[in-house]
Amino acid sequence: VWTLMAHRELWQELVDDRDLVPNGLEELWRWIPSFRHGRPMIRWATEDVEMSDGVVIPAGDPVLPEHQIANRDETVFEHGWELDFHRCEPAPHLSLSWGPHRCLGARLAHLEVETTLRALLTRFPGLELTIAPEDVQWSRATFLRSASALPITW
Repeated sequence: VWTLMAHRELWQELVDDRDLVPNGLEELWRWIPSFRHGRPMIRWATEDVEMSDGVVIPAGDPVLPEHQIANRDETVFEHGWELDFHRCEPAPHLSLSWGPHRCLGARLAHLEVETTLRALLTRFPGLELTIAPEDVQWSRATFLRSASALPITW
């Protein structure tokens, strides 16, 4: 909700065209960091991997990937640093991980967020922040990225 309030034109796109909701949500999952400080999950290379700068990560070495940077990689997502609800066939993002590490609750999370967003769009199309987006305070009590409070009006 904070992202949509900070980018009112995107909120308005969803108010005006509910068919954009599924694609818009995938874009939001891709673009919004879930954690305050990247992904705190270590992985291990299953094979030697050569990075673009020639550095090789040997099989078995630990890797601490930054999923948010991967989610904005412009070799995968054209204009990856922009929010675009009109992306054609969005590439798979890593927001809830991928493969055998995919979040077990990913489908439920998608359903909950879509249901909530559709209800907000229907009931409160004039929703807006009562303070500037940059004045929203972020919680320090959790490793998740969440606002301490989100003052809104409608």
